Amino acid sequence: MIEDVFKSEDLPLTDRVDAWREKLSQIHAPVDLVCRPDFDFHAQQRVVHLGDALVWPSVWSPQTIRRTPQLIRRSDPEVIHLSLITRGAVGFRMDGPDAVYSPYELRTNDSSRPFEILMGPHGKVVDAVSVDVPRARLPLSSDDLDQVIGHRMAGQEGVGALLAAFLTTLTGSPRSYTAADAPRLETILVDLLAAVFAHTLGAMDRLPAESRRRTLTLRIRAFIQANLRPALGRPGPAARALDDADATCHLLRR
Repeated sequence: MIEDVFKSEDLPLTDRVDAWREKLSQIHAPVDLVCRPDFDFHAQQRVVHLGDALVWPSVWSPQTIRRTPQLIRRSDPEVIHLSLITRGAVGFRMDGPDAVYSPYELRTNDSSRPFEILMGPHGKVVDAVSVDVPRARLPLSSDDLDQVIGHRMAGQEGVGALLAAFLTTLTGSPRSYTAADAPRLETILVDLLAAVFAHTLGAMDRLPAESRRRTLTLRIRAFIQANLRPALGRPGPAARALDDADATCHLLRR
């Protein structure tokens, strides 16, 4: 799997903030970066390339990221961003009131709209797994995406939990995959993103039938693993039948 790594400590102190700003601007869109003077700056990131989509786990010291109207006029790649916070808190301001996101909540923004993100508003380090994907890659209308981006979404239940599990599994063992796996993994990621957005809108029927089928397959597989396998154990005919069902779901997913 193609993977890029950034560690601020690998750079001279005077270059770290500018290098991190440039890295964020390359991944999502040009941004301004403001660091708190009372904290040592630290940033770490791994970027996994899945076709048009990027998945990147990261660690942040307290800092503020801004995308201003001036920056949007300068360059807008029309990219949708989603972050799964896994440690710490993240403040966010876009169109609505200020919000603070906690671990295993899903936060989104859009490169076409101004926003401000405060990493670690309480002075704590933040860990997150983020996704950037072109808006045109998602099988939802532009109006649907405009309605849902910026809404708070849960990563601990339903389709949100499936997306969270996919992201943490993928980034937890990227060497388990090869470049040949990237197209299939990108398809799963886009399906799950679209399903999370459609679920938030209460509009699952707006997804293409193929996306709904693949997402349902993943939900069946997750239910089997979470509820049936621990109760049945191994060995025995019931457990073997469960393995067959699980294998079928795996084949359907492919």
